[in-house]
Amino acid sequence: MQVSRKVLLVVGAATALAACGTAMDRERQVTAPAAVVTDDGTLSRGHEAPSAVIDRRDPDTVYLADVEMFTGDCRFYVSRDAGRTWTEREAPRLEPYTDCGLGPASPKNVRTELIQGPDGTLYYAFHAHDPKAGGARSVLLGRTTDGGATWRTTAIHAAPRARGPENVEVNFLTHVAIDPDDPQRQYAMWRRSYPTPEDGQPRPTRAWMAVSDDGGDTFGDAFLALERDIGFDGPRP
Repeated sequence: MQVSRKVLLVVGAATALAACGTAMDRERQVTAPAAVVTDDGTLSRGHEAPSAVIDRRDPDTVYLADVEMFTGDCRFYVSRDAGRTWTEREAPRLEPYTDCGLGPASPKNVRTELIQGPDGTLYYAFHAHDPKAGGARSVLLGRTTDGGATWRTTAIHAAPRARGPENVEVNFLTHVAIDPDDPQRQYAMWRRSYPTPEDGQPRPTRAWMAVSDDGGDTFGDAFLALERDIGFDGPRP
C-alpha cells in the first residue's frame, strides 16, 4: 500500500509537469544556455548577492552586480549580447567604506541591488564598511549614466563607529524605489541588526528608511520605518 501511494505521487507530478510544459509552449518562452560571468572556480563562499537588470533602452544590454567575498570587493559586469558574454567594469566605491565583504560583525549577510530610473540612470545599492569602524556597515548608492564607465556614489546612511562589540550597527538588505511621479524623490529601506552580546539578548532587527529629494545626490537622516519584526528579507519601499 505504501508503494502504491508513492507511484501515485510520481504520476501526479509527471502530469503536473506536462501541464506546465503545455502552458509554457503556449507562451513561447525562450531559454538560452547558461553563461559564466566570473572565472573563479574556488569551492567556497566566493561571489555572492548577485543582482541583474536589463537596460530599458536596449534589451541586449544587461548589467550585473555582486560581491567577491574573499577580497571584499563590490563587482560590476556588463553584457552587450543579452547575457551570452560579460565584461567586468569598475563598481561604485566611496572612501572610507572600502570593504563590501562580511567584516567582523554579524549577521553575516550581504546584498546588492540594481535598478534603472526612467531616464536610463542605473542605481547600484550596496553595503560596505570602514575597516577602522569596528565592523559597522553603511548603506551606499552608486549612480551611473554611462553604463558603469563612471559612478557617483553617495552614503545613504553612514554607520557610526562602534562603541563596543554589542553596538556594531550592521545595515544590510537595502532596497531602493524611485517615485513614479517625481524621479528626484527616491526611497531607500534596509534592515538594521546588531551582534548578539554575551548575555544572548541582541537588540531587535528593524526596518530603517531614508529619503532623497535630489535624485540620490543626498539623503535625509535615517529613521525607524517599522517597529516590528520584518522577517528574513529586507523591507521594500
